Amino acid sequence: LGESVHTLQGHQSTVLCAKFSADGSAVVTGSSDGTAKLWNSLTGACTHTLLHADGVGDAVFSADGSFVITACGDGHARLWDVNLGVCMQQLQHSDTQVSANDVRVRLCTDGFTALTLFGESPDIKIWNASTGKLLNIFTEHTGIVFDVELAQDGCMVAGASSDFTAKIWKIEETHCLYTLKHSQEVYTAKISKDASSAVTACGDHTSRIWDMLTGTCTFCLDHTGNGVVGCAIFCKDAQLVFATCYNGTRTIWCSLTGQLMHEHHKE
Repeated sequence: LGESVHTLQGHQSTVLCAKFSADGSAVVTGSSDGTAKLWNSLTGACTHTLLHADGVGDAVFSADGSFVITACGDGHARLWDVNLGVCMQQLQHSDTQVSANDVRVRLCTDGFTALTLFGESPDIKIWNASTGKLLNIFTEHTGIVFDVELAQDGCMVAGASSDFTAKIWKIEETHCLYTLKHSQEVYTAKISKDASSAVTACGDHTSRIWDMLTGTCTFCLDHTGNGVVGCAIFCKDAQLVFATCYNGTRTIWCSLTGQLMHEHHKE
């Protein structure tokens, strides 16, 4: 356990992202060298190199593993055929170049509804990735958007921002459904698989669980002593919340009771 199976070598510069396909058979990586690469996870072999005009900061597979969507510092997201290694569609989010470290892309389980976020602009865009049609733009954050989430069923979107809020939208509407207020910057916002709950990570040393039916906070998880909470996610069918703090502490909480179950401090 914990041993390296393969070292994926081939990028010429910093690797900015790496994601598995849903079945674990393939990996996509993005790099500041202007490429994304597809890999066979069983052999470690590179199957395709996907050329871009700038660094690739984010990439994700479709649920069935047949497509991958990438986000590039040139302001475009691109949909690729995994078997052929060819670009099927380009989505122009921005007409200006941005840092590849500041691009985000998400893909719904339907394989075609995509979300993009580029640079320090608060604009979150929803696309039909197969046709390239822009479906919606969410513009209500007033600060930098650090994180975005597209619910697996494609019905809800979450954003986390420096404006001390997370926001929840229904994907077909332009005005947010809920504004989840915090006392400091919000670094991540994640939606449970069944879209019944959300969890946020905040600079005020808390993570919070929210009821998506009412927009109310059900539990405030106190990380006092461990510093800023950089990330909080659901796991085990949203029964648990896993959170990491800037001091390296990792915690597991019961999302049903708000009780701390395990705490591991950096050695």
